[in-house]
Amino acid sequence: MKDYSKLNSDLLLQYWKNSMATFYGCIGHGKANANRNQSDFYAGILSERGIKIPEYASDGTYNGEGAI
Repeated sequence: MKDYSKLNSDLLLQYWKNSMATFYGCIGHGKANANRNQSDFYAGILSERGIKIPEYASDGTYNGEGAI
């Protein structure tokens, strides 16, 4: 497993956006749940760093890096 705590915040934020875009765009419940859980994980790390999570992930990429 990747040590996400060593990644810079900009990259983690992009991972969050990509996992949220995949969560909203996929059809399967399993994939949706996995990406929602992953985005929550990224949000937790970013929040610990004092970074505000946007309300929307408008520029995320479906199945982009960081998505499941």
